[in-house]
Amino acid sequence: MMKSHHRLLAILSVAISLSACVDHIGKPLLLPVGTPAQFPGVVHVMCVGDADAAYDRQKEEFAYRARMNGPGVLPSEVPAQESQAEAAARMKYMSCVSSQGYRAVFN
Repeated sequence: MMKSHHRLLAILSVAISLSACVDHIGKPLLLPVGTPAQFPGVVHVMCVGDADAAYDRQKEEFAYRARMNGPGVLPSEVPAQESQAEAAARMKYMSCVSSQGYRAVFN
């Protein structure tokens, strides 16, 4: 009976420690350059919002072009459009982070 409690406690502690790691996957490490005015968590949230807006603007631009060029988007163009929208969002995030006094390091 005591061994099962220890085993359960060990499994629970491993699950808790791994869940803490999973929360931060994909989130960059923000290194301060000089003396930034805001905390890294605030800057990350603010810049993610800006990057999302840049992504949406890029997708809208593709929709406008598709309407001007004819009746829809070719299936071969979809991956290129997605990668361009992601690149626009990443550039916006990097410029926002650097303007706030941080350098983003992706793992």
